[in-house]
Amino acid sequence: MIRSIIPKLSGRPTKTPILFLPHFQPTLTSIHHSKLHQHAKYNTETEQLKPNLKFLSQLRKETQCSITKAREALLTTQNDYALALEWIHQDAIKSGLKKAEKLNDRVAAEGLIGVKIFSGGRRGGSLVEVNCETDFVGRSDGFKNFVRGVNSVCEDFNLSGNVGSDALIQEIDTESVSKLHLGGDDVSKSVHQRQIELIGQLGENIQIRRVAVINPQESNLDGNSVRIAGGYTHGGPDQSSSDLGRIGAIVSLKVSPGENVEPHSQFLTRLARQLAQHVVGFAPRVISGSDGEDVMLRQTFLPSGGEKKVGEVLESLKTEKDPPISVEIEAFNRFECGEGIEKVVAGAEDFKSEVMKQAGLA
Repeated sequence: MIRSIIPKLSGRPTKTPILFLPHFQPTLTSIHHSKLHQHAKYNTETEQLKPNLKFLSQLRKETQCSITKAREALLTTQNDYALALEWIHQDAIKSGLKKAEKLNDRVAAEGLIGVKIFSGGRRGGSLVEVNCETDFVGRSDGFKNFVRGVNSVCEDFNLSGNVGSDALIQEIDTESVSKLHLGGDDVSKSVHQRQIELIGQLGENIQIRRVAVINPQESNLDGNSVRIAGGYTHGGPDQSSSDLGRIGAIVSLKVSPGENVEPHSQFLTRLARQLAQHVVGFAPRVISGSDGEDVMLRQTFLPSGGEKKVGEVLESLKTEKDPPISVEIEAFNRFECGEGIEKVVAGAEDFKSEVMKQAGLA
């Protein structure tokens, strides 16, 4: 039975009757509730898909990834920060491997030289060069930390006795360094894995070009001498990066007698650093020899203000210091970022050839 119901609005009947269908009511009600449920479900999902803004900022700061990648990581992992961080790392490796293949032939002549002195100079030191394509990337935090990481693994590599003993300062195979594991937050990653990640994040060809270490030697060399190392860099990316620069050097000194070293410990540490600074500034080729501008002992000692030569400064220590000491420069090495790498600069002929090629005339 169909009944006609005429509701009253403001006391007046409507002109068009509304049909009330009792047997259709459950269906309409169920449809109504279903739509409400779907709407509520949609709102819930939308809320879940919003990335945590605090995590978003923290993730970008920690990984230096783009905001798009950070959002994707958080949404994929339902705002689980630890999982999002791992997602970023895995994605960077995948992306880095692809980019590394494409970018491998591109010239990387920019970058940084890193210096690290081990145990206050008593256990040697390392000198590394890591290259990238632009100065902008070379100044980024991710790149700077990577250079420091390479130097840190060199200390472990050095002290484990992996370096040969045929030369006091020896350049070692970068492939061997790449297999070593980093410390700190990246302890589970090898140097190579972090390098690939960085290529994926920064989008440039990044190469560990060369690594030199002062061989591990016992502090007491021959029963009466002590070895002390020093390092210096110039042209760093900022004032807080004294261990990074465009040019770097390490120096190894032999000091005797050993029992007189401790009272002059701070002085000798400073002297080793000053001699490394001299190597950076004057670029000597040999320690001693006949007259020549490239003989270190015959060069004017940089920190002396032009008054004394390096050899004269070292000779004076035998009489000026109490107790007296003898200091001998055993070895040094100097890296300048990008030296020997031919930079490709597009000239007029290259431009002309490219235009001809695009015009189909070449």
